[in-house]
Amino acid sequence: TRRFAARNAVNARFPESFILPDDRAALTGFALANPGVLLIAKPKNGTGGQGITVTADLGRIAGRDDVVVQRYLSRPYLVEGRKAHLRIYGLIAQAAPLRAYVYGEGITRFAPEPYDPRPEALANNAMHVTNTALHRGNPALVVSQDAAREDEGHVWSLSAYLKRLSAEGCDGKA
Repeated sequence: TRRFAARNAVNARFPESFILPDDRAALTGFALANPGVLLIAKPKNGTGGQGITVTADLGRIAGRDDVVVQRYLSRPYLVEGRKAHLRIYGLIAQAAPLRAYVYGEGITRFAPEPYDPRPEALANNAMHVTNTALHRGNPALVVSQDAAREDEGHVWSLSAYLKRLSAEGCDGKA
């Protein structure tokens, strides 16, 4: 991902990324050149969204040796005021020559609490981290048990999300 992003710097799909400890100097340089930049640190071997930190304080994460750090996208696309992530499934059937398949359906997971970009809200992972496993005990988390209602609650089908994007004027097919 880093090599692709370096070759395609104009393409903003890949925020600046650093793997610690190897990229510590580059991260420090980036943070110094961009005062107040928000960073998100994710454990390399984390599961279920645990251990994720969103901060503007480089000191909170610079000394860690177990994280991937990225520039935090502070203006995410929101649906009903909430951040989401997409889970897309693929299969690499053959490496040489490459033969890969992407499943046409996927999952969209939303944060249980509305997104709030104010500095005092950075510590609230329930609005920044979208992994439902992390928020199982959150009273705001709603997971529909009715498969026919694929656009309700905090877990949607990918197709329902793409329909919403299209309804809001985005190109869901792209």
